Amino acid sequence: MYVKDFEIRWSEVDANRHLANSAYINFMSHTRISCLMDLGFDYKTMAIHEIGPVSFY
Repeated sequence: MYVKDFEIRWSEVDANRHLANSAYINFMSHTRISCLMDLGFDYKTMAIHEIGPVSFY
């Protein structure tokens, strides 16, 4: 399991005081890249192998 802490800003919360979907996707993408980089898959390595993360939903 990979865990990353974030500070949630007021602009990332919706009217119901929940994390907005767009903010959630941004945090998810940032966490995924951080995990890959911690495992040694930096941007250069991914470019060499022509791979990268994708969000489907």
